[in-house]
Amino acid sequence: GEITLEHLSGEVRSAELLPDGSIGGSKLEDDAVAGRHIGAGEITLEHLAAEVRSAELLPDGSVSGNKLADGSIGSHKLAAGSVYGGHLTPEAVDSRHIRSGSITLKHLAEGTLTPDLLPDGSISAAKLAEGSIGSFQLAPGSIYGGHLASEAVDSRHIKSGSIALKHLAEEVQTADLLPDGSIGAAKLAEGSVGSFQLAPGSVYGGHLASEAVDSRHIRIGSITAEHLAEGTLNNDVLSAGSIDAEKLADGAVHSHHLQPESVYGEHLADGILEERHLLPETIKLAHLAEEVRSADLLPDGSITGIKLASGSIGEEHLAEQAVGSSAIADEAVDAAKLAPFAVQSRHLEEESVQSHHIAAGAVTGDHLAQGAVSAEHLSFSPVQSAGNRQVLQQFGMTAFMFNGNAESVEVTVTFDEGFGHTGYVFVAMTNQPYFLATLKSRSAGEAVVHIHRLRETPHFYGVLSWIALGTPLVKPQVEHRAFD
Repeated sequence: GEITLEHLSGEVRSAELLPDGSIGGSKLEDDAVAGRHIGAGEITLEHLAAEVRSAELLPDGSVSGNKLADGSIGSHKLAAGSVYGGHLTPEAVDSRHIRSGSITLKHLAEGTLTPDLLPDGSISAAKLAEGSIGSFQLAPGSIYGGHLASEAVDSRHIKSGSIALKHLAEEVQTADLLPDGSIGAAKLAEGSVGSFQLAPGSVYGGHLASEAVDSRHIRIGSITAEHLAEGTLNNDVLSAGSIDAEKLADGAVHSHHLQPESVYGEHLADGILEERHLLPETIKLAHLAEEVRSADLLPDGSITGIKLASGSIGEEHLAEQAVGSSAIADEAVDAAKLAPFAVQSRHLEEESVQSHHIAAGAVTGDHLAQGAVSAEHLSFSPVQSAGNRQVLQQFGMTAFMFNGNAESVEVTVTFDEGFGHTGYVFVAMTNQPYFLATLKSRSAGEAVVHIHRLRETPHFYGVLSWIALGTPLVKPQVEHRAFD
């Protein structure tokens, strides 16, 4: 135990000094084992931790088919869209692998589009495009009478000579089937034409042998006037009244056969009379029915002034606003035609109302505007003055009061209307004998009065009465218009 590792030489310090398996994991430092210490193929799956066992352990493309066990790859191992046609072996896909309805017309090869692809009777009318079946698609003898629409077969579809007598219905087998003149004498058997085969009126004079017709062949009453030779028809042949309506041919009676005034209303058929049968001016007013006599009988604008009787147009015939100013004669409208209050101020011409149009006493104070009457409108001067001058007179009363023991007070009188100048006359007096009123100053619009107490008195207030007369202030003339 005295020899330690440091007493050994370098060559002695080798792996041979340690017996195999003598170094445990506890003897190794962390990260002491590197890749160079691990032999190739020494690390197996059991040496790998659980988190190391992932897809990142293997490099991309390192797992080959030989490494995969048979049946190890299931459907959940395959990525979506990873299987292509080259991965499938021939005939690997059968009907159970194909989803219902997933094979469309584009998936079918050109050689598979044959009648064998469709089961018999699988194509219905809804699958056929309009006009898709032509004559080449129809099998010979496949069209029956039930397939044809009513009146679908016309003459161009029937081959010439294909209709035999057996194809004709019973009602079709008539004389109309043969064209006129198609049966000649050679086709008729001797004695085959009897009285039943002859059409009425088919035997003419040329068919009869000479003197073949005797009295037994002539029906009673069958000989008419045209059968008689000329000269045999006279009055002796016809008895009186023997010609009735049946004996007359259509159009046989003319106007010269009718006696004058022999045609009455009952002889005329309804609606027989036309405009050409009427003479001009034949129909009078008496011939017209009541319902015909209306405005529709006359064309618009056909009634002129000469057709109207004098005084025939009344108020009820005139349309509203039909009478204009041009229809009224000059001076035709008088006072009787105007309704009360019809004439308004807008109808009067400016300055057309004169003094003679105004009744006496008609102008009252209500008709005069404020200040409309001045001195020049009065026949007298409101204040008589020398020389008949214009005078403005004003008056009033003004209260006054002394302040304590004051001996005087000034009172300002304001006029309702200013004078033309200050040369007016002003007179004032008080209601007490103890006061003296004198004029101190004056202007056009007011005057100042000085009031003095004559002696001591207990009265300290009073009333000043005043009168002022003078020349009025000249005002601009107001223009009055007749129109409102």
